[in-house]
Parts: sequence; structure tokens; C-alpha cells
Amino acid sequence: MVDLHGGPNSAITQVPLDDTSYVHRKALFKYEFYDSVYSGSYPSDGLSFLNGWVSTITDTMADTQFSPVGMYINYADPTLTADEAHTAYVSICLIFLLEG
Repeated sequence: MVDLHGGPNSAITQVPLDDTSYVHRKALFKYEFYDSVYSGSYPSDGLSFLNGWVSTITDTMADTQFSPVGMYINYADPTLTADEAHTAYVSICLIFLLEG
């Protein structure tokens, strides 16, 4: 799923990045990578496939204006460690949240 999100004329981008804990103000769109099984068990290679799909998108964005690539907490990844989640979900706003 692709969510159109911001852009130069969006109200989302009008608020400075460090004014709130919302880290995605400069995002133009968001991808949701989702997989499920409607019958039976989830395949043993399912997460490897899904993570490969995500990497195909995010690895190409590493050295662009969209870097660092973050994650939106509403699309939570339960496989992340606490440190990975802090970096992925709140990255630049973590200090703001801790000082809050």
C-alpha cells in the first residue's frame, strides 16, 4: 500500500521537524509492506521474502534526499529490537521525546 503524505503544499510539512515528536514531516509518501496467510501457517521463508522486498525499496534510497529511511509506528514491525525500533520509528525526534 502506498500512502500519499506530504509535499511542499501540505499542512504536514508546514510544521518544523523539531516542533513535535512526529518524525515523518518531510515524507512525500509511505509504503506499507504487509503480508498475511488466510489459511494454514505462515511460511518459514515469509519474513525473509518480506524483508527482501523492503530492502529492494529502502536500499536504493540510502543516499538520497529521503535518507534516513524511517518507519511509521502504525505499520509496526514486531521483529525489530528496541534499538532498531528507536532508530527506525523516531530517529531524529528521539532526543525531543526523551527531553519532552
